[in-house]
Amino acid sequence: MTPKGKHHSPEARAKMRESQKRRLLNPAARAKLSNALKGRTLSPEHRARISESKKGHHHSPETRARLSEIQKGKYISPETRAKISEAGKGKRHSPETRAKISEALRGEKHPSWKGGRNKDKHGYIRINAPDHPRARSGAVSEHILVWEQAHGRLLPLDWVVHHINGIRDDNRPENLLAVPKSNHHYALLLQGLRAHIRRLEAENKRLKLQGKFWGNA
Repeated sequence: MTPKGKHHSPEARAKMRESQKRRLLNPAARAKLSNALKGRTLSPEHRARISESKKGHHHSPETRARLSEIQKGKYISPETRAKISEAGKGKRHSPETRAKISEALRGEKHPSWKGGRNKDKHGYIRINAPDHPRARSGAVSEHILVWEQAHGRLLPLDWVVHHINGIRDDNRPENLLAVPKSNHHYALLLQGLRAHIRRLEAENKRLKLQGKFWGNA
């Protein structure tokens, strides 16, 4: 034991850390330590000292990756979940911590990530494109992106893109028509054309199936 008032040299502390790392990497040593600590609780003063000593300390990317790998597949019992939930009650993250959590779960990092493509409640396909001038909540309608790619320019802000056949997730370039918002008569014209286009598409599909049938006969 080090006498009071004396400190280990940096070299000695480095050796001690390396020794501790080797022990923690040994599964048998980890299991032994875990069994020795079962049922033991730390006093509030001890917890406060540990918390104070950890302030400003960050794990290296290698350590975080190793800890993440260790936790994979582990089952948390309902009792443990209840304890974690109870311990977190009333606690609030600082704005900095909330910003870090938000950044850590953004885009591809989120567990519900579906490739940045999803359908909204109106039936339109939305694409993750946070830098687009028309982006809302980091996404923009796919039919706008398809039209812009086909025409090699951005859609003017006072224009809208209509689906000619009325199917909102049919974003083929030939099915998209861009018009100024002020030209409402185009929208009225489209309403009449859509029913006719759908009849033609149904007839075309029927003829294709009929051709396949006679071709195999």
